[in-house]
Amino acid sequence: MNKEPQIDETREAAEALFMDTARLLLEIARHTGVTVKRMRQIMNYAQIKALDEEGLNRFEIMAVAGFSRRAIRLMLAEDHRRDRTDLLARFMDFWSSDPQYPDELPIKGFTFPSFQHLHDQYGSDFTSHGLLKVLQQRGLVEVHGDNVRVVQRVVTADTPPEVLDESRRGIVSLLTTAIHNIRGGRPRHLQRRLHTRKIPAARLPEVRAAVRARVEAFMAELIEFMDGFEVFAESGVADGDPAEIEAGLGLHWFEIENPQQLIGDFAGHRVTESGEIIDVGQELRNRDMIRAGKKSHKTTDPDSN
Repeated sequence: MNKEPQIDETREAAEALFMDTARLLLEIARHTGVTVKRMRQIMNYAQIKALDEEGLNRFEIMAVAGFSRRAIRLMLAEDHRRDRTDLLARFMDFWSSDPQYPDELPIKGFTFPSFQHLHDQYGSDFTSHGLLKVLQQRGLVEVHGDNVRVVQRVVTADTPPEVLDESRRGIVSLLTTAIHNIRGGRPRHLQRRLHTRKIPAARLPEVRAAVRARVEAFMAELIEFMDGFEVFAESGVADGDPAEIEAGLGLHWFEIENPQQLIGDFAGHRVTESGEIIDVGQELRNRDMIRAGKKSHKTTDPDSN
C-alpha cells in the first residue's frame, strides 16, 4: 500500500466525501421508497456502464471498479430498470392481488385468513411482529384492537417528480464543478461555500428571509447579464453553439443539524466554530515557526544584555 502521507490524506478526504454523500442520499432513498440494495445496484450499474461506454476493456474496468470480470459481465447484462429489492412494496402488492386476503384481517392466525397467514405466505423475510411494526411506521396499515387494516398500498412517497428532478440537476451541477476542480482544470470554476455557526437559532428565520431577498435580487441582475449573450443567428441557433454547454450558477440555502457529525474532521484537519477547515499539520508548523522566531529574536536582541 502507498504510505505517502499526502496520498493517504487525499484518499481519506475523498472517502469522507463519499461517506457524507451516501448518508444524505440515504435520506432521499428512505423518503422515496428506494432500498439501500437498490441504491447499490443503480450506482454499480451506472458506474460500470459509464466505464464501458468510455471504451475501457474488462481488465481496465476491473482496475477501476474492483469487481471480477464475471461480475462486470453480469452487471452489464442485467436489466436494471426494474426494482426487485423493495420487500414492503412486494408484500403490499401480494396483499392487494391475492383475493384470499381482504383489506382488514385479524392479526393472529387462529382462523384463515389472518395477517399471520399473509405473513407466512408472502412476508417471511420479516418476523410477523417486525413486519407489522414497519408497515405501521410507514403509514401503510392501522391496527385496531386485534385487527390490522390497509390504509394505503403505495410504498413510495408522494413527492412530485419535478422536485426530485430539480434536486438531481442541482447535485449534477455542483458535482460537475467539483470534478473539474479536482482534476486540476484551469481556470478553476467558481466553487464557494459561505457558512457560519454563529447565527442564534431564534434568528434563523429572519436571516433566511433576508438572504433569500438579497439572492433573488442578485439572480435577477445576473439573469439579465447572462441573457445578453443569447444573440441568435438567422438560423435560430445561437452563435458558438451554446446548446452544447449549459453554464450557470447554482445557489441554495442550507441548514445542517449536528454539522460536526456530518461535516466532521478528516485526518490531519479540524473544523472551527465558524466552519473553516484547518490543516492541523500546517497550523502546528506555523506555531513552531512563530516560537522559533520569538526565540531567535530574544537571543539576538542587543537590549537583552
